[in-house]
Amino acid sequence: MSKSAIVLNAQHIDIGYLKGKTVQKLVHSDISFTLKSGELTSLIGPNGAGKSTLIRTISGSQPVISGSITINGKEINQYKRADLSRLISLVLTDRGYIDSLRVREVVALGRHPYTGFFGRLTSEDESIINRAMRDTGIYEKKDSFVSDLSDGEKQKTMIAKALTQESDIIILDEPTSFLDIISRIEINNLLRKLAKENNKTILLSTHDLEQALISSDKLLLLSKENGITEGVPEDLIFNGQLDKLFPHETINFDLKAGSFVMCNNNTKTIFISGNDSLSHWVENMIRRYGFIRSSDNSNSVCCIDIIDKNHFTVKIKDESLKEISSFVMLKNIIEEL
Repeated sequence: MSKSAIVLNAQHIDIGYLKGKTVQKLVHSDISFTLKSGELTSLIGPNGAGKSTLIRTISGSQPVISGSITINGKEINQYKRADLSRLISLVLTDRGYIDSLRVREVVALGRHPYTGFFGRLTSEDESIINRAMRDTGIYEKKDSFVSDLSDGEKQKTMIAKALTQESDIIILDEPTSFLDIISRIEINNLLRKLAKENNKTILLSTHDLEQALISSDKLLLLSKENGITEGVPEDLIFNGQLDKLFPHETINFDLKAGSFVMCNNNTKTIFISGNDSLSHWVENMIRRYGFIRSSDNSNSVCCIDIIDKNHFTVKIKDESLKEISSFVMLKNIIEEL
């Protein structure tokens, strides 16, 4: 399959829950988006927006209420269950059932769509299993019990299991939940690498906005009010879509910081100049104490010139220039303004 080919196409779909043929609960109506090969897409939205319902629907775990979902040009409901399991790998957060198994045994479960009822593995199956463990960096733990792994290693094991299915699409529901920052970065980098090098179509739902902005080819923003908005992260940032996703009177998306911050209604400003690599952290400090950064030093209550991390000059209005040597000293000055 060529890179950037549309693999999954959802057009004007309604998602929710049916009881028989009756709609018991409609979660979203008339939403459309595409997923392409070789791309990592992140699904982002507030709690209760319907991310899990959407994932279950496009993976075939629950029926679409109306509209069209096609995979490789064929309607999802026209696939047999066995064929669909060769097209889509689903990685969920609930994995307690695997704790008593060894890593290799868990990864081998991904071959079930190909091995039949008796689950006998061929030499080709074994090769696929080994390659998946190597690709995810979990091969050295192949004989360990899953219960003995770190959370990051457990997630890599589940991703390796998904790889052994050799599916075009891998869908992950909150794969970095409860992971530390290093493990979150590792998992996001791994997924991006797999999308590019293995030409996979990868969709993950996540609350880790900062990592999603760094690693994703595309974002799907899901909200109760606006349905789905899709686009390249940078486009969605600069057209204000991220602020619409999490509307809040006292919080907005800061373009420079690349994250959500408290709105600062203080009119008092501080002028910052000097070392660019440190200016972000000086601005972070003044925000914490209720000031905003200004590009005009004439009307600012204070001017800070950053020489290096151990050398600042500070000029407060009507006072003499001060030279200080640490962020602690700078903090004490700002607190007294």
